[in-house]
Amino acid sequence: MADAADDAEVDYSDHFIHSVYEMLARFGVDPHEGRSGFTNEAGDARIALAVPGSKVGLSIDGDRPDPLLEDGWHVPHFSVQQLETFALVYRQLGTLAFEHIRRESMESQVKTGSQEEERLLAAILKANLPTPDRNFRIARPNGTELTVPDFVWAELKVAFFMDGLWWHVGRDDDRTLKMIADAATDKERGELLMKNNRSRAERDGDNRSELASMGWIILSCTDKDLATGQGVRKQVTRIGKTLQQQRKLYDQLNKFEPENPDSGSPDDRDKKLMDLFS
Repeated sequence: MADAADDAEVDYSDHFIHSVYEMLARFGVDPHEGRSGFTNEAGDARIALAVPGSKVGLSIDGDRPDPLLEDGWHVPHFSVQQLETFALVYRQLGTLAFEHIRRESMESQVKTGSQEEERLLAAILKANLPTPDRNFRIARPNGTELTVPDFVWAELKVAFFMDGLWWHVGRDDDRTLKMIADAATDKERGELLMKNNRSRAERDGDNRSELASMGWIILSCTDKDLATGQGVRKQVTRIGKTLQQQRKLYDQLNKFEPENPDSGSPDDRDKKLMDLFS
């Protein structure tokens, strides 16, 4: 007969359950199939987490898994302390992995990013999106360099640009920055800024149009868009949706391609992709 502790309601909103969900997802379990605080139809069994479709789950102190075990379920038991320790280690390892990827990206980059760019990169990595290439030089068909976006996912042909006064002024153009700094008056300095800003903006716009004509998806934001956490999350969501859509498009294209590595060039692949939606 169940004792009083067994009948007590268990709070399944603790953070360790979320850590378990994340770990199971990394092992290939669809989080949407999981249910926390699961109770069977008879109402005589309750466990912390369950995947009813495959009859697996886990129980913690205070759960009632016996009826499920008798029905052929696989339900290992963990104490709350064990899961809390696991969650702590899991979060720390996640932070370690994130810092490794972020610092490796910073060390290998050609350009020096702003605080806004680093903030966006951190959010991209924490969202478990593919790590962008920050050094990818996109060339024209004749081999000349077209542009170096801030973030690139080359296999999906997605490029991300950050726009803003500092970026258009030319963060790598020391001569331009020196001219602006040496201007005699604030008026002259402002005129130089506006002239250079217009020149950069026109050139960037032309380059991006050419890039789009080559089949690339172009995303962009401004420094101001990343001034708040909500703004950063908005950009991460936009990037995530775009990468997902591109992945689906290329997966669809692959279904129509023969299994022959010599069946076509990357340009042929892009043409086929465009034909699917023409």
